This record gives sequence, structure tokens and C-alpha cells, in this order.
Amino acid sequence: MSTDLDRITTQTTIDPTFKFLGYSNVNSDARLVSLSTIESAISSGSESVTTTQASLNVTVLNKTYFCDCVNASLTMTLTTAANKAGQWIKFKRTDITTNTLTLTPDGSETIDLQTGIILSGLSQPFVRIMSDGTNWKIVDA
Repeated sequence: MSTDLDRITTQTTIDPTFKFLGYSNVNSDARLVSLSTIESAISSGSESVTTTQASLNVTVLNKTYFCDCVNASLTMTLTTAANKAGQWIKFKRTDITTNTLTLTPDGSETIDLQTGIILSGLSQPFVRIMSDGTNWKIVDA
């Protein structure tokens, strides 16, 4: 017995970095969906993660940043919280050095009424902040 999964094939176009999933539906109509569309749909159900040993300008929201401060203190400069109510960012220290991880909001914005926060050693190894549409709020630490 043949299933729809039996008819799924992967096809590569001239540019090998742009891939499609080709399949036939129940009416045997050929369909083509880009793998990036499928990957986006899959990743929307899970957390996006970045690991860094460098200071960053953080522009991607709803993401976890694993920050390794073993070689130096790091500063993460946040994107604006304006008009981003409900969007969050999580930062997790992955080292136990005396170096610091500093979170700095955009312009005059704040994180829980502070001009920035510092995560040091194991005293506060992670924090999740969320935009209230104007500033950042700590929602988990």
C-alpha cells in the first residue's frame, strides 16, 4: 500500500543551497514547497538558540542566547522594546568566570527600571526579559 510519504522527494535547483520538497497530493497534483518554509514552520514550535563568545547587538527576539564569557566580559545591546509587547529574549551564561555579561537596553529604555543589568558568575546564570511595548521586564531569572 502506497502512502503520501512514499511519494515525497527532495529536489535541488541550479543553486544547491535553495532546496525544495516535491510531493504529490491525494489528487496526484504535483506540489513544490521550499525547505526554508518547512524549516520555519518546524522552528516556530521550538526555541531558536545562538551561542556566542562575542558582544552582540541583539535584534532577533523570541530567542535564547548562550553567552560564554570565559575569555572576556560581554555586552549585549538590546533592540528597542517599543511596539514589541510580549516578545522575549533569554540570556544564559555558560561559564563560571569572574567576567560579566551586561545587558544594555536601547537608548533611554530600561530593564525593570534599570539602565542595564549584569549577570555575573553563577549568582544569576540566566534571565528572560519581555517587552511591555515600551521597556523590558525581567520575567524569569
